Amino acid sequence: MAGIARPSQQTVKQTGQITQEQAGGHSELPVIYRPMAWEDLQDLVVGYDQTWGQYALADDRDQGLLVARYFVLHYLERASQGEVAYQGDKFLGVILTRVVGQPPAFPQAKGELAQTRQFLEANDKGRQLIQVTDYWHRIESEMEDQISANERDQAEVELFMVAAAARGRGVGGGLWGRLHARLEGQGVERFYLHTDSTCDVSFYRHKGLEQSISRMAADHGEDRAAIGEDLDDLYIYEDTISPGQGQSASSAEGTPGHDDRQA
Repeated sequence: MAGIARPSQQTVKQTGQITQEQAGGHSELPVIYRPMAWEDLQDLVVGYDQTWGQYALADDRDQGLLVARYFVLHYLERASQGEVAYQGDKFLGVILTRVVGQPPAFPQAKGELAQTRQFLEANDKGRQLIQVTDYWHRIESEMEDQISANERDQAEVELFMVAAAARGRGVGGGLWGRLHARLEGQGVERFYLHTDSTCDVSFYRHKGLEQSISRMAADHGEDRAAIGEDLDDLYIYEDTISPGQGQSASSAEGTPGHDDRQA
């Protein structure tokens, strides 16, 4: 497994601080926002498992991490850019984005994803997960087609995740503001994201996003017949970027209490 990336103080931008209490002492360590590196993969996997591991079909810790790795690699395969937040060597959050016309940021993710899928398909639990995941992704694609998301939007947020220890401290807002600034600089005027009823969608409403389409589980009994369980309520939110909005957002520290992820 890959290790933790140790960013250089000379090559990263420091914004915001989180108070850290360790061994009875108090210290102020800066929150580091920087482009994601492939060496951060294992931190994302562990963070994903800690956030949504209770939904995994795995029976043990090792298989649970394999499930989390599969999901993270799925997002990385599509992403053309990513940004992470660290405090020292502690992972705080990540946001992965796909911008139309840009090449994948991590081409190696495709092979790693295929290999991880093979591992999961080697047992019944893993095969069940693959079945549910493939079905879920097909439904999401159908929702995108219903609103022509990929025709009218220039980007998609693939994954937005903030570690539990960092929530309510502005990390999610910091990642979000920097996303806006970066997309504005790349000429993106509109983007979308998928989310569901396991997430606190109030973050997106607070940020001014509009819910473009919803799919409520109670209206789709066919899900249980197809995969043996109900899906969550699914949503697509869209956001527009006004000139200068990204620059002002990136200078803000974020809004406490509204950190979330996108999956």
